[in-house]
Amino acid sequence: SLRAHTTDGNPLFVEESLKMILHSDMVRDTGTRYEAVEQFTEQGIPHTLQGSLMARLDNLGECKQLAQLAAIAGRRFDADLLLKVSRLQKDVFDLQLRQLIEADLILPVDPDNQEYQFRHALLQDIAYQSLLRSKRREFHQRFAEILESDYAERISQRPEVLARHYAEAASPEKAIPLWHQAREMAIRRS
Repeated sequence: SLRAHTTDGNPLFVEESLKMILHSDMVRDTGTRYEAVEQFTEQGIPHTLQGSLMARLDNLGECKQLAQLAAIAGRRFDADLLLKVSRLQKDVFDLQLRQLIEADLILPVDPDNQEYQFRHALLQDIAYQSLLRSKRREFHQRFAEILESDYAERISQRPEVLARHYAEAASPEKAIPLWHQAREMAIRRS
């Protein structure tokens, strides 16, 4: 059993640690219950929630990059935009998206509008932080370019989204005017 000091009473950490054990070689599903295959210790269990989440992310295989791209988009994201940014074939994208749902990393929020979100903000943070800074910039740039070209109407209502991507892509010359536009819109709304 997991001791309280290992999970520090954090429900998400308890859940993640149990998922890791259940999907490992340490237990066997008999159909009615789980049985230990062998005596195991807590050695194979990450000692931090971040370690546990990183281990889950690393076990995704080809889906890991899609999870990382989704993290660039934000906690909640649009599948159509993610498909364009990923540059994956539609059938490969759909398969990987399904695998992320089955891995319980993302949830459909509004399936009719193809909107999804990370099950927990920490999952998004871990996926985002697992990218090299240069890759993050590249992906933010890709998001910005696609948002600007294909989602102009949406961006006209929320220029701060495009500004954030340009800022993270190290393009302050494009981000600053958008931040000003977002500020002016916020002042008018208030």
